[in-house]
Amino acid sequence: MADIVWTEEALSDLEAIGDYFERSSPQYATTIVNRLYTSVEPLSEHPKMGRRVPEVDHESLRELIVEGYRVLYQLREERIEIITVVHSRQDLPRKFRRRG
Repeated sequence: MADIVWTEEALSDLEAIGDYFERSSPQYATTIVNRLYTSVEPLSEHPKMGRRVPEVDHESLRELIVEGYRVLYQLREERIEIITVVHSRQDLPRKFRRRG
């Protein structure tokens, strides 16, 4: 069983998502953040359950799609590192793009 570790960037992404929805629906803000956070729990038992990130040619970078968001994670030796959470309509951060 692998440990799941959230990076500061990914936690900041969750906070920003919560803040965005807090303005219009505090209840939904809590719901979406909780869904995103708990969506990664099965990864500890099944680390490859997420699909490979299509824009990046790297086996260890994977994603889960949750409520229209992409939860990107990287497989490490003893852990799973949640790196970022972005809306599916957003471009991935530049550091994840395939280099031409």
